[in-house]
Amino acid sequence: MKVKYFTTHPTNISDVNHSSNVKLPKDKLPISTSSVKSFDTVNVSKDHQLIEDAKQELSTLPDFDMDKVASLRKSLKDGSFDLNLDKITDAILSQHNF
Repeated sequence: MKVKYFTTHPTNISDVNHSSNVKLPKDKLPISTSSVKSFDTVNVSKDHQLIEDAKQELSTLPDFDMDKVASLRKSLKDGSFDLNLDKITDAILSQHNF
């Protein structure tokens, strides 16, 4: 048997978690393609679909907030930026459960 794509995944479609249907081309299935028609159905968990939806939504958002960057630049230039080392230290210690 020749496995074409997922060499570390199950070799039997019935071993895959069942939740929602996804069609895969026969050259991407984790089984021998000798008896496969043009498409077979593979079930994928709903978590996977949620992750894919979130990726699409996140891809529409900017990587950073330009208004916040402009505000920080302005406060650094005019000297009004408040750097409170005690707050920073407390946040670091809190984050690491100290």
